[in-house]
Amino acid sequence: MKELLSQLDVVLKKKNVQLYKRLGDPFTDDSIDQMSKEIKFSLPDEVKDLYKWKNGTFLVDNVSLGSFWLMPLNTFNDLKSNLYHYNQSAISNSDNRIPENLFPIFQSGGGERTFIDINPESLSFGKLFFYTLSDPDLDIFSTYSDSLSSFLKSIIECYEEDIFFCEKDGFLSSIEKRESQIFYKHNPGANYWRFYCKVYS
Repeated sequence: MKELLSQLDVVLKKKNVQLYKRLGDPFTDDSIDQMSKEIKFSLPDEVKDLYKWKNGTFLVDNVSLGSFWLMPLNTFNDLKSNLYHYNQSAISNSDNRIPENLFPIFQSGGGERTFIDINPESLSFGKLFFYTLSDPDLDIFSTYSDSLSSFLKSIIECYEEDIFFCEKDGFLSSIEKRESQIFYKHNPGANYWRFYCKVYS
């Protein structure tokens, strides 16, 4: 995981430096444990490694949300914001309540979120799920990545191959067919990418 984060660091400086400059300073193990001590499950090591790399993204007013995406539809949120969202979901009484084993990491800004299963006793422990209410062809929670490591590996390859690219205004776009193929290659258990590979075939 640490090697992948080092690769991500290099590729963002080269391919998306404006986003890189908006990433927050890293946390220590102690600070992560202190901040997250009251949630039901401990954060997995991969999640801790992510926050020991950078603490999410600082958003700026009057700038398009797409310019904050680490990959399309995914802004890397700071730990405090994600803990707040997790705790609010835990006390929600709505029909769309988020299961307590799912911890948010990324969000689109338009309602979609990416979660990781943090329950070590779950059959899907460590897997990522994409939450959306806007696509009738997908489950509300679609398996999105086999692990956080394979998710980052896919992101890195998409940047390296210029499948992710920044428009003149900084908005992050992608070549969607190739994006789907690469993510499905690294995440063969992900229903989200399996579906979109068929869409773009």
